[in-house]
Order: sequence, then structure tokens, then C-alpha cells
Amino acid sequence: MQEGGPAGLAAGIYCQRGALKTVLFEKGPPGGQIAISKEVENYPGMEGITGFDLTEKMIRHAQSFGLRIIEEEVVVVVTAGPGPIFPAVPMPKILLTVSFDGG
Repeated sequence: MQEGGPAGLAAGIYCQRGALKTVLFEKGPPGGQIAISKEVENYPGMEGITGFDLTEKMIRHAQSFGLRIIEEEVVVVVTAGPGPIFPAVPMPKILLTVSFDGG
């Protein structure tokens, strides 16, 4: 997955809970725009919290399910059919290979 804001972190939790091997790639620090928000007042269940603190909680929660977070920009995506996933060629940046098995 690519995008480490609240939606990406939540998706990572759902994938991990669904027993999918999941890696989240984020080109910047995880958390997205909310991470740099001074104060977050409209996130359910989190009254009076800074964006940084909320982001830290979300990251810890996602990692507690085994989500691996890599701070790198994805520059190429190669899709493959069912079976093992292997990078096509070494690249200076991350090469993401995705396999869809229809399950």
C-alpha cells in the first residue's frame, strides 16, 4: 500500500487483521497532513490531541498488528498473477511488486 495517512494506516490494520502480508510505503513521515496539525479537534474519540500525538497512536496501533512501514517513495509498480512476488530488477528506489490471487 502507498499512503501513510489515517486512511492508509487504517487500511493496513484491516489487511493485517485479514491475514494479508502488507507493507505500507510512505515517501514522507507517516501520518500525512494530520501529523503536522497543531491541534486535532474533530477526530472521534480523541479530544484535545495534537496531530503528532494522534499520528503516533495510529502508527503504534497499526504496528501492533504487524504492519511494516517503509519510508520510501514507490517509483514503479509491477503486477503479477498468482504466485510468489519477486522484484523484477534492482533499482535505486523501491520497486513494488503486487500479486493478486483473486481471493
